[in-house]
Amino acid sequence: MDGSRLMAELWNSFWNFSWRQPFCHSFLFMPISLLRLPEGRFLTSGEAENPDETALISAFAAGDGEGFLQLAALPSGLADAGLDWLQRFARRWLARVCQTRLTAPPAPADEMMDWILSAPPFPGAETLRPESLTRLWDDACVLLTAACGGDESNLDDWLSRHQPGWHAVGRVTFHLAENKRDPDKPFAFLATYTESLNTAGNPRHIPLGRALRAYAESKDQRALDTILEPVRNAAETSAWALGMLESRQVFQPLAWRPDEAWQFIREIPVLEKAGLVLKVPDWWRGGRPARPTVQVKLDTDKSMLGVDAMLRFSISTTLDGQPLSQEDWDRIRNSPSGLLNLRGQWIEIDRGRLDEVMSHWGKVANAHADGGLSFHEGMRFLAGYQPRGGPAEDGGLPGHSTDWAEVVAGKNLQAALDQLRDPAARAAPIQIKATLRPYQEKGLGWLHFMRRLGLGACLADDMGLGKTLQVIAL
Repeated sequence: MDGSRLMAELWNSFWNFSWRQPFCHSFLFMPISLLRLPEGRFLTSGEAENPDETALISAFAAGDGEGFLQLAALPSGLADAGLDWLQRFARRWLARVCQTRLTAPPAPADEMMDWILSAPPFPGAETLRPESLTRLWDDACVLLTAACGGDESNLDDWLSRHQPGWHAVGRVTFHLAENKRDPDKPFAFLATYTESLNTAGNPRHIPLGRALRAYAESKDQRALDTILEPVRNAAETSAWALGMLESRQVFQPLAWRPDEAWQFIREIPVLEKAGLVLKVPDWWRGGRPARPTVQVKLDTDKSMLGVDAMLRFSISTTLDGQPLSQEDWDRIRNSPSGLLNLRGQWIEIDRGRLDEVMSHWGKVANAHADGGLSFHEGMRFLAGYQPRGGPAEDGGLPGHSTDWAEVVAGKNLQAALDQLRDPAARAAPIQIKATLRPYQEKGLGWLHFMRRLGLGACLADDMGLGKTLQVIAL
């Protein structure tokens, strides 16, 4: 056993012994704290009071680099002043890893003496030297490089698994927020850089322009390149991003009209692919804002429901499943494409596609105005089939417009479809001298319902589960 490990064992054995003595329990308990041995090893002394401290003791027993990594992972605000100081230094290392996207960023030599001068009193603090902190920094780099298999492209994966909060550090974020105090320019844009985590473990954002000035003044070219990389990538594939970069507007806070915000929203998939983080208002869900929909409803009288029934065909407009009034629809039709604040929420408007969808389904309705829609055709529509609007149309609705329409079942038709999915059980007739199991009674009920509708049916149970008996009972 090496000398440092022996000293640590003796030290902790003493305190473990003290802890077990009834008289010493209250007076000699020592919380975990930092110490540095004469030969340069960092260790912890005292008793762990929680799983985090237990893990920290084990990590430092394995080596300085292991303890350093463990400190960086723990929540900030450690009670011991020495451990709190060393944790802040460990977080400085981890922030540098995230900022440069390097597993072994060079130690900032000009900072080491400042760190030593800021160290609080703890056993062995007087032996600290700049080279001792540099060696600690380098030990952590060696461990991280090995954990990433020597490939810096694996760093993001390592951060996601081991330091999820820090995964956001070193990234550029484009923020879009509502500004309800300005009706003419109700949106605000700001690009930020995540410099580090605060004491609560949340990302600490600073304006992107300020971050660039700070790294330019310190001549930190690696950090500058890392910051600008996703912005440059976006500019290569997005005309909007290129314009923002060339005009340098991306480095400024901006107030936007709805049409300007809409230009940004349309670029979100490209921006995310370039490596940018996007923060948008809560009403942005499912990859887009809410949008008005042309709703096609199919239904029939309950007494006429069956394979020979002709379905009624009606067209209306909805928003989030709720009918739109004529006044609402007129506002939508008279608004330019982009964003519109309707009923207190921002919605997406594309007049060209709405006109296309309404025209298409109007033609389909006219084509079935005389005889209605057959049951079989209705089932195909509900399954997503896009019919031709009439003889003049070569095909169905274009794919880019299908999201602006939906085909739904009316009350009576929906009730029948629900019963098809979950049929009611039906007891066997008295002529059947056998007892049906519950799943067979349900299968019999389903067969009965299918026959009443005039539809074909196929029982697909495994062999030996009594399909023949269900058919005989029918």
